[in-house]
Amino acid sequence: MHSPEDDTAPGKLLRAGLDLFSQHGTHGVSIQQVCKLAGISIGSAYYHFGGKQEIANELLRAGLAANAKQREDALALVGSAEEAVTAVVCSLIDWIEQNQAWAKYIYLVADSAQDLHLEQCGTGQQDLYEYFKPWIDAGEIRNLPAQLYASILVGPTHDCARRFLSGRISPPLHQYAKDFAQIAWESLKSG
Repeated sequence: MHSPEDDTAPGKLLRAGLDLFSQHGTHGVSIQQVCKLAGISIGSAYYHFGGKQEIANELLRAGLAANAKQREDALALVGSAEEAVTAVVCSLIDWIEQNQAWAKYIYLVADSAQDLHLEQCGTGQQDLYEYFKPWIDAGEIRNLPAQLYASILVGPTHDCARRFLSGRISPPLHQYAKDFAQIAWESLKSG
């Protein structure tokens, strides 16, 4: 997997794609525009990725994987169910604030990326359910259908992040992190 942080031809193409796609969406940008901004030939772009859509897919995969890695790192430090809920919410907010163009791009295209297998990136709803399953089985977290956990944990955060990234709310998201984490915990804790 390539990354926009790489100082290689693929990395430059991904950086240029991210800059352009996060502003104009994938349909509003041509492969020629990506190559021109990257300073890379069109032939090289086709060699490394096969086309604009593959650059877009790689950006989505890499962004989701980077976000999942940050979440996994945060979860490695927790000792309780409540701390885990807080880690999921706060790591998402941290990642969005640190990677605003990437987050904006992901929000623009994630719903339309039907051919991309997001579960392979370790970002799926099932992953969160499996992580919390020991606390669910112990009765510390409510036993709900697996597909609900991601929505309850980070749904409100995603909604607020979209408004933050579009400029509709101005304070940094981290000002709301503890509130979102508390709301998620209150919604998931048993009894």
